[in-house]
Amino acid sequence: MSSMQLPRPPALNGLHTTEYTFILFKGEILDEIKKVTGLFDSKFFILSTCQNNKRLFLKTQNLDGSSIFLKTVENRFLDQYIKSDQITLNLADSINIIIKPISGYPKPLGTTHHIFAYPFYSLSILSNSEIEFFRLGCALSELHYALKSMSDFWNVSVKKNSQRRYRKLYERSFNLKRVSRIGRDIILNALLDFDRKSLIQSFDNAQIIHGDLNSGNIGYSKQQSSVFFLDFEDTLCSYLPPEADIAFILERLIFVHPYQNKRELIKAFFKGYCGNEYNLFKGKHSISFWLSFLNLRSMLLLAEMEANNHQVSATEWTKFDTLFKQSKKFSIELEKHFS
Repeated sequence: MSSMQLPRPPALNGLHTTEYTFILFKGEILDEIKKVTGLFDSKFFILSTCQNNKRLFLKTQNLDGSSIFLKTVENRFLDQYIKSDQITLNLADSINIIIKPISGYPKPLGTTHHIFAYPFYSLSILSNSEIEFFRLGCALSELHYALKSMSDFWNVSVKKNSQRRYRKLYERSFNLKRVSRIGRDIILNALLDFDRKSLIQSFDNAQIIHGDLNSGNIGYSKQQSSVFFLDFEDTLCSYLPPEADIAFILERLIFVHPYQNKRELIKAFFKGYCGNEYNLFKGKHSISFWLSFLNLRSMLLLAEMEANNHQVSATEWTKFDTLFKQSKKFSIELEKHFS
């Protein structure tokens, strides 16, 4: 159950995601993967950023010209990923901006892992193109509406998991004894500017949201001129207002970049999000709160990792400290762009 409360830590990488690069895979586990998938005559390529065999991301090149995306998951996370795929399947019945898992998966891979499979789409990271951000706004509005319309079962389940998650983070904010000095100092300084009770308050317009819309979980298909949303693991415990997703996108895809056309990108995004029947946006004034909220959440997730004997780099702490401090600056920037 703990993995449902804290599904995974913040990604241990920088803010500027690079384009995906696959290289030929020749790992020792390849024969076993071919046996499990039945793809004996296919070529396998591994995402170049994979660093170990605990989690592999692979692309196949099949004889018929098709490709499949494969990922391996440790058994301790299996239930979380199965439920994530169930949400994906529910969403795919009503919107076409989701990549459906391939039926028949997951399959066991040895005694410690399972393998999941999806159709491979050639997706790229969003550029600083106004039309791409307009389409992102349209797609996110459609996604939020579809998530809001999910069954009572999912609404009750996600709300319960979300409450557990943030209650645990709230409690962690009072207990920093097993957290590194740099992490403890950063969190305590952040709490001077943020009421920790906000972590466990109820929000009037809360609903199921994606919860982790970093640049690696948003893909743009140039061939289809369409945005696709990936990786719904955090959705399982993300019962928050849509503004939380919006703030995350503005920060990670616009504010932290040295773009000269930020104003145009923001306007294009909101034109797409607010310009259709799916619009659930309540107002720009809450963006400042959500920028701070999300970065404090990430700090407390890092604290939870350290308290459970996982090493966290000083660079990762500094990243979220910087983002938290810049949240007010970003909010001023947003106000300026709206004027």
